[in-house]
Amino acid sequence: MFQETKSRRTILKTALYLYTLWMLWLLFGRSSGLSSGNYREQLQQHLLLTPFQTIRNFLSSLRFGSLTQKRQAIINLVGNVIMFVPFGYLLPGLFPKFRSFIRFFLICLVLICLVEFLQLVTLLGVMDVDDVILNMAGFSIGYIAYCLLPPFTTNKTA
Repeated sequence: MFQETKSRRTILKTALYLYTLWMLWLLFGRSSGLSSGNYREQLQQHLLLTPFQTIRNFLSSLRFGSLTQKRQAIINLVGNVIMFVPFGYLLPGLFPKFRSFIRFFLICLVLICLVEFLQLVTLLGVMDVDDVILNMAGFSIGYIAYCLLPPFTTNKTA
């Protein structure tokens, strides 16, 4: 019984680490496509700090855009949420320090802000405040799922 729980935790931790590596590749392994001007000019092109501007633009694309623009909007809006749900579910289950929502939220907020900052300074993405909002929604949905669903690290047959 204890061994089964330990094995399950090991598998989930391994899955979390592999998922994290895949997410880092998605976030840093591709070019943003913006690359004109000197470094300072490029930083300005990669920095979006107006809350809900990108979200509003994508919602407008959903309403008025071409099929390609609608598809891109859905991928961006839904993807930026869904991709972080697994973290919100797995982190509190595997690591007790993430079980307090305030601590969980603050640590995830710092981590996602760090990722956004690194995307900016490396020019391997865009630092967008809307990404932070959407990613934190994903973390939070995962956390709520963790709270509502039975714990996955305990033996349910005992």
